[in-house]
Amino acid sequence: MSTRFLGIPAVVWSMLALVIAAIFVYVWPSDKVPGDTTSIRYLILRWGHTLVWVLIAGFILLRSVGASTFANLLGALAGITYLAFVATLVMN
Repeated sequence: MSTRFLGIPAVVWSMLALVIAAIFVYVWPSDKVPGDTTSIRYLILRWGHTLVWVLIAGFILLRSVGASTFANLLGALAGITYLAFVATLVMN
């Protein structure tokens, strides 16, 4: 039950999202994040955007195999995580 978007299989889109997540591990290095490394603000700023892309990858993959209920949960978590990341970034 593999789905396609723009003619590309969902698994490829999911892998692309994981590649983007891996890139953000290095694009947003910890030396750009001020403050204590044990604070929740640090964790959100350092790892929030990466987590969003991992959740999106899971959403795409699960949606393509028909597990829409759990996929929707991951999609909602991705949205909440992104809002937390942006809010923390703006307030920082």
